[in-house]
Amino acid sequence: MRERGKEWLVLALTGVLLIAVCLTAALSAPDYAPPTVVYPAEETAASMTSSTAAATLATDSSASPLATASGPPAEPPPTATLTSAASVTTAASSSAAATDVSPAGKINLNTASQEELMQLNGIGEVLSARILEYRETHGGFDSIEELRNVSGIGEKRFESLRGHITVD
Repeated sequence: MRERGKEWLVLALTGVLLIAVCLTAALSAPDYAPPTVVYPAEETAASMTSSTAAATLATDSSASPLATASGPPAEPPPTATLTSAASVTTAASSSAAATDVSPAGKINLNTASQEELMQLNGIGEVLSARILEYRETHGGFDSIEELRNVSGIGEKRFESLRGHITVD
């Protein structure tokens, strides 16, 4: 009987040691959360002169949230350097021709394509497809607040998009 008790003690200590090793490994493992990518808005440069556009783009990229809630900060995006007012005008006219941007620099939810919706911060391929599906199903958006009805658009994401979207 004594040998049996020793075997159980060894098994119990082995189990405790195994749990301790697993917890230590789990707590010291690096976080593998995907980094958040922040793209500067193209329409920002369209409404500014070259000196204020470069300063604003640099300010916007440094002030934007680059870290996920549970991960380390992501690498900052490269800063844009604008050399002249002519390049700002050229960039604005080419981007306005390629995208459906209102004069205020906002993307219209009722007319934007999937690629244009994907230019919005936090909107990827899946969410842009859901927005288009909702728009087709419900005949468009009556207000920007209706965007909250799209699956995957919560209060936080909506608040971050509010200043960049419109409906006409």
